[in-house]
Formats: sequence, structure tokens, C-alpha cells
Amino acid sequence: MARFARSQRAGSAGAIGAVRAAAVAVGVVVAVGLGLTGCTGTDAASPAPSAAAARAASATPSAVTPSAVTPSTSTPRCSTALTPEAYTDLARRGLRPEYSTEWGPDRFRHVEAFVIPQPGIMCAWQSAGGDQQLYFAQIALTDAEWESLRAELVRAGFVEQDTPVAGYFNGPVPDPLYGDGGFAYRDGYLYYAVTPEFTRWIPAFARPSG
Repeated sequence: MARFARSQRAGSAGAIGAVRAAAVAVGVVVAVGLGLTGCTGTDAASPAPSAAAARAASATPSAVTPSAVTPSTSTPRCSTALTPEAYTDLARRGLRPEYSTEWGPDRFRHVEAFVIPQPGIMCAWQSAGGDQQLYFAQIALTDAEWESLRAELVRAGFVEQDTPVAGYFNGPVPDPLYGDGGFAYRDGYLYYAVTPEFTRWIPAFARPSG
């Protein structure tokens, strides 16, 4: 049975610690090319939100045309959940994996102000100076579970948009930790992107080049 518990949309230190401790569902950070190994769901607590974290919304992907990518049917991992162009651009910009979690359920998983315990992963990258932070999540939901969360998003003020992808739910105001993040659901997975532009790096939404 799905459980979606609404918490404070403020990114408190406790909530951040829960995020980092979570075994989240996105498949993005283990990045072999970025040098992160031994990822687990028991990382140390994240620091409290800072002014640098609040600028996450400005850390958007460069204008890289994605190649045609077929979403993988294997277990999502932070090292493979995004398009190849994503990892190349992250490395070029000096954004390195900050933490990642292994696929699995977690009753303490926070994604923005929502607790979403279904199996999934959550990944983060950060610049050396800490002035840029990016977050991504991929969580397995049934259609019924998505409809329940969708109703919560609407009640919380999220607005459904046709851009950057159809069915993208953008938050009412930027989150102090996550930035201008939003949610979208496709083929049994809920995706979280730190900015609307980040969706270009998610294979389920990537557009063929040309």
C-alpha cells in the first residue's frame, strides 16, 4: 500500500539526513566515469541547506542534444540511469557524485517535502566548491500509487505542465534545498528532476537527435 506523507517543504537538517540515509530509487550516481564506488543507502547525513544549495536551480544541463536512448529495463543505478551525455557534461562541469543509494524501498525517503517509500534510488552531484548541487530520483510506482501521489502534488500547489515534458509537475516555489524541481511519471516510474531542463538527461524523456 502506497504511503505518501507530506512534510515541511523547507529542507531541514533532519529531512536532509533522511534523504542521504535513504535507499532511493533513481539509478544515477554510482558513475563509474566520475569515480564513485561502494555506494550504499547508509551515507552520512547531508549538511543543512545553504545558500549554495539554494542555487541548485541555476545548475542546469548545458545545451547538449541527447541521442536516442531506450530506457533500460534493468535495476536503476545512479551510474547508468541518465543518458551518456549527462555523465559527460557533469564531469566537464566538475560536478562529482556526492552520494547515491541502492535500489530498494525506504520508509524514510524524502523527495522534496514528500516521503515516498516505494523501491527506488536518489542521486546527487556537487561541485568542488559546493556552489552547485544536482539531485535526481527514480522510484517504482503503480498507476494507482501515482494517482494518489498526483493528488498530493496538486494539493501541495504543484502545477501540471506540458513542458519540458508532458505531465511534468512543477513546484509552486523553488525549494531551498532542491531548487526548481519537479516530478513526472512514465511507464511505472516516478522521476524527480532538480530543474525542468534536467529532464533532457532522463532516457524516458530524451528526444532523438535531429
